[in-house]
Amino acid sequence: MEYHPELSGTPHVVSLGLLGKDIYRYYDECAPVSVALQTTVAMYPDLLSCASDYPRENVQIAVQPFERGSMLWVENPYYDSGTIWVIFYDGARNMLVNQSYIDMWREGLPLSDETPPPSLIAPIRGFGYVWRTYPEVRYNLGWATAPEQTGQGTAQMFRGGPWVIHRMGNNHVFILQVNGRADDIPRP
Repeated sequence: MEYHPELSGTPHVVSLGLLGKDIYRYYDECAPVSVALQTTVAMYPDLLSCASDYPRENVQIAVQPFERGSMLWVENPYYDSGTIWVIFYDGARNMLVNQSYIDMWREGLPLSDETPPPSLIAPIRGFGYVWRTYPEVRYNLGWATAPEQTGQGTAQMFRGGPWVIHRMGNNHVFILQVNGRADDIPRP
């Protein structure tokens, strides 16, 4: 319902709004695709047919390689935390997969006191929190092989739920689907 003080004294001072039309338009129209993602989106027209949200450009992104996969953190400008994706090869499904977690780490939480094997690294901050909290993540990834790298990039969600994420300075784009499949593709 909408209040229209300019119509005071008429039966239309309170009227029904156009919420249905706004919702229909939200689901009927595609959002513009980020320039950084356009070539990749064109390569996957069936999967990425319609952007469902405006691109989040110049967001903070971190990535860390592990023995059997990687972790990817993307800032969420709408909340105090980001999203962490765990990406690894699943031999049972014979494909690269992703699992997502809300970044629950906060400054002051204890770090792992484990000593990694030579030339490997114990993950810290949000990556370390997920790695220590969820045994399956640790099992699937192993130890980190390099420190996390931070930068900026673009993240955009598409109809049906897949996220497309590109970290600037890196020639790879992640397509992370809600069914758990992940694609790490070279950026054309």
